[in-house]
Amino acid sequence: MAERRPLIARRLRPGHWVAVDVFAAFALAAGFSASAVLVPESARVPTYAAVPVIALACLPLAVRRRWPVTVCVLVLVAAVFAPFTGWEEPFVPLAVALHAVALLEARRTAVAAPPAPRSARSHGQRPRRRADSPG
Repeated sequence: MAERRPLIARRLRPGHWVAVDVFAAFALAAGFSASAVLVPESARVPTYAAVPVIALACLPLAVRRRWPVTVCVLVLVAAVFAPFTGWEEPFVPLAVALHAVALLEARRTAVAAPPAPRSARSHGQRPRRRADSPG
């Protein structure tokens, strides 16, 4: 019986991951743009109105490993304006961008920072006592 080799025999280098991200971003943009132009969902909006918003939502995903927070903000802006252009599926690029932030950024950056006294306790530091507080 022949030995089975894995599909990817060695670890991918960072340049390979960038190529994968670029390909995925352009594939998402092309697929969503084709569906927006060929199958218009709304008669009130021109069929080409969603294409710039789709480009703003999908193309930044090509650099999501380098600048995940910036990419997430750009995709979020596009997702906010997407319903006004007739594109009703901005959640796919938004999920990819949020996944990159959750995976690549520190937890404090990925999650909204809590109020100051709670954050001091969460890092193992005791909050300072006020002069007028008992104990």
